[in-house]
Amino acid sequence: MKRKTAAWVRVAMYVLSIGLLIGCSGGDREPACQSPPCEPETAAGTFEVADGFQVELFAAEPLISDPVGMTVDEEGRLYVVEDPGYPENPGDFRGRVRLLEDSDGDGRPDQSSIFADQFRAPRGVMRWKEGLLVTDATEIVYLEDTDGDGQADVREVMMGGFNYNNPQLGVNSPLYGLDNWVYVAHRQGSRPHFAGEPKPEEIAARTNIRFRPDAREWESLSGASQFGHSFDAFGRHLLVYHNNHIYQEIMAARYLSRNPDLMVAPSSASISDHGTAAEVYPVTENEGHELFTDAGAFTAACGITCYLGGQFPGEYEGAAFVAEPAHNLVHADRLEESGAALTASRIQAEREFLASTDHWFRPVNFYVGPDGALYIIDYYRQVIEQPRFLSEEALQAGIHGGSDRGRIYRVTVEGAETPSWLGQLSLGEAPAGQLVERLDHANGWWRTTAQRLLTDRQDEAAIEPLKELVETGSRPEARVHALWTLAGMEALSADLIETGLADGSPRVREQAIRLAEQQLDQAPDLADRLLAMAGEEDAGVRFQLLNTLGALETPEAREVRRELLYAHIEDEWMQLAALSAGDLDYRTLYEEARSRLSDRETEGRSTYFRRLGALIGVGGTQEAVRELAGTIAGRPDTSGEWWQAASLQGLAEGLQYGGEDGNRQMLRDLREPMARLALDPDAPALRNAARSVMTVVGPPEGASVFAAAEELAADNGEDPLLRRDAIRLLGVGPVGEYAGMLMDLVSPEEPPEVQAAAARTLQDLEGPEIGKRLLSGWDQMTPPVRRAAMETMLADDDRISLVFDAIEEGELSPSAVSWNDTKRLMLHSDEGLQRRAKALLGGAGEERSEIVERYEAALSEQGEGNTERGQEVFERSCAMCHQIDGEGGVNFGPDLASVRTRSPEELLVDILMPGEAIAAGYEQYRIERQDGSTLQGAIASETSQSVTLRDMGGQETTVPRSDIEQMEAVGGSVMPTGLERQISEEEMNDLIAYIKGK
Repeated sequence: MKRKTAAWVRVAMYVLSIGLLIGCSGGDREPACQSPPCEPETAAGTFEVADGFQVELFAAEPLISDPVGMTVDEEGRLYVVEDPGYPENPGDFRGRVRLLEDSDGDGRPDQSSIFADQFRAPRGVMRWKEGLLVTDATEIVYLEDTDGDGQADVREVMMGGFNYNNPQLGVNSPLYGLDNWVYVAHRQGSRPHFAGEPKPEEIAARTNIRFRPDAREWESLSGASQFGHSFDAFGRHLLVYHNNHIYQEIMAARYLSRNPDLMVAPSSASISDHGTAAEVYPVTENEGHELFTDAGAFTAACGITCYLGGQFPGEYEGAAFVAEPAHNLVHADRLEESGAALTASRIQAEREFLASTDHWFRPVNFYVGPDGALYIIDYYRQVIEQPRFLSEEALQAGIHGGSDRGRIYRVTVEGAETPSWLGQLSLGEAPAGQLVERLDHANGWWRTTAQRLLTDRQDEAAIEPLKELVETGSRPEARVHALWTLAGMEALSADLIETGLADGSPRVREQAIRLAEQQLDQAPDLADRLLAMAGEEDAGVRFQLLNTLGALETPEAREVRRELLYAHIEDEWMQLAALSAGDLDYRTLYEEARSRLSDRETEGRSTYFRRLGALIGVGGTQEAVRELAGTIAGRPDTSGEWWQAASLQGLAEGLQYGGEDGNRQMLRDLREPMARLALDPDAPALRNAARSVMTVVGPPEGASVFAAAEELAADNGEDPLLRRDAIRLLGVGPVGEYAGMLMDLVSPEEPPEVQAAAARTLQDLEGPEIGKRLLSGWDQMTPPVRRAAMETMLADDDRISLVFDAIEEGELSPSAVSWNDTKRLMLHSDEGLQRRAKALLGGAGEERSEIVERYEAALSEQGEGNTERGQEVFERSCAMCHQIDGEGGVNFGPDLASVRTRSPEELLVDILMPGEAIAAGYEQYRIERQDGSTLQGAIASETSQSVTLRDMGGQETTVPRSDIEQMEAVGGSVMPTGLERQISEEEMNDLIAYIKGK
């Protein structure tokens, strides 16, 4: 490889640096580029940026192309990772790491050379020791230039074994953590191992990992991120998924792993207060969205980065920036304290931090530089989606437009000085005292770089200045960095930890508690100091304290843990912290909960009983199982049905994935009592819980319970809800024997609850006959029944073909298949069904924006709608998933009372373009299990050990991560597009009047 310098490149970059400084762009500004691809000279003119900021082009082709990541080392050298092979799974090893340099001293790069090449799919870079760490498909590679010629002459695989079946989920984005570990994003089943060590036989990681190269240690984390992740100033880990733009790892894997019985527990949570697949506000002209792009909502979120540069004003300091390349914009959220989790809120209402009219602008990542600027990495491509998500037309047109392009933009406050760091830093040779001073810098780049250099050098001259900084540092961030740097140098004393525990900042106290964990064995007085913090007022400190005390197996620690738990029982994270301890007696905990919590139902108490039941089911003793199940089955006290049902439901979940054989044998004796509970007319919640237990331990011998269920199901004089539950119980048994009766119950003469339950219970049966029968009665079905019937239709390939036939023949509207199911079908393993799905369900048809405009015009002409007619429209088209004020439909989607204050125009967009805003907790995921079966639903909870999905019927299924072959978000809203085919302009006016006026 030879270093190349082009004089004309230097001239071009000089012109750009003068001419492309863009401040806040008004909406009426004529874009400098009308039709992409836009040349670098004009592309920056397509931006609209928040008030008070300016954007300038920093680097572009031909200096770089296909950039996905960058890093700046302690000397100011800039390295850029290029990945030309995306979006396919490349095999030609065209990936590169470039070194950019400034030859004329103007602060901007004008030279580009190949530092290293022949990478398969490089997705991240980080400075480490004297070289770089690069994440590349299946490996993490170390590069070093030992002779100073600007090219890596050392190339070593540090770690391998990472899965690369899905290029969107591979290992990426190495970051240096506050705790001196290296963190990488990752979320598919892999077998990581250090070079020279044997590859694990089993999948060892499905989540992010952290590692210490020198110690050759690595650990799976509890949370998983897609492309990118970030830390705030105090080490809180922020993650991103393509349709979930910001969530936080809250329960660390090291705590959850103490109690392997704690399977049904979340570890991460979405922290956005404006929705998970939140609404975005693009300004793109002639946007080209593909099959799986939900126009107007996050669908390709990536590159999450906390701004810690110290130069941005007010609420932008510490804000989270998220790239959305499918909508050509950059989103910004302020982060605020709210207990164990942060809360992310929009900084600007109905406007993005930065957006472009150019639909080739593809921001994918960020970097906060030594100058405090935010650098935006623009992949600049015509197409950003993977081929399997594209229409046939897009594939034929080609997917590599722009593969010779790429840009990096520099965002600063207006009037900021020209950058002066490129090649001009000299931290590498700075004395220890100067590096310690940098830990008190306003810019996180300097703090992190100084900490990395200090821990790498292990220079004893730094110890005394670091101790002084712990006590006198002007910023809480500085004191925290000093503590962790001392820990990395193995020079942190118990006395300094105690200083941190008494610090005036709760964030310093929180980190000091974490650091105390490392010395509890050597400094027992620290345990007493921690126990004395039980009255801590800050919620984040309390949460960390409870996690840390889980490692102390003393009576005093157990008592403090108990006090903290019951004082904050409504806080789910405090519950999990308490239950993560490794010395729990489940039977005692359950008895105490019955005594202290059963008098009043709350959400937190019900959750706690369910979690205790699950713990007993997974790992409890026979006595604990007998006491829980036996006392409830003996004769339930219906006044306490809520906690009994929660306990029993948890027991069923726990027994499904654990429990001793003796427990299972003992529970076989409970088959009869569970069967009686499953048909108890006075205890509906217990009926469902008992049926869940029967699903695990099996029904009693003989057919008497099913005969009784059949009789109840067919009795139209009985309570419809009891009949529904009897039908569900038949699904536990030989359902094929009751297929005829069940199909007869899908009749308009029957209550909708009965019809829906009957249709859904037929799901596990194979063959087209059921499908023919359901389709023959389709026109007579109400929306909830149609939803259940469609689930059964789509559960069998033969029946899927019947659905497609009916759509082709005009007997069934394409909108009968939800958008969620549409995307699942377009990814079907059978290529023939996949093609039919794309052809019948994925067509563009009339542009959504045009449809909305047509309906808006009709709204303005018609005046106020009729609420009575609107109720009829609601029951026909909305009630299958929604209620209003808890009434009138199925409680699956958000209650529409929550959108009553939205304007008619906003409601119109919500209805006709449902992908624009998806409420938190309703994004859909698909899991393929090891046996080939699949599940789909919203994530109810997840841990490092398991994932729990909730389907549209509210049923939850917990899947151990070891049983997951592949997991992916199918994206978008469950609510179908195409409702204009069901709802006329006049009916829409009536529906909106009903929603707003009910």
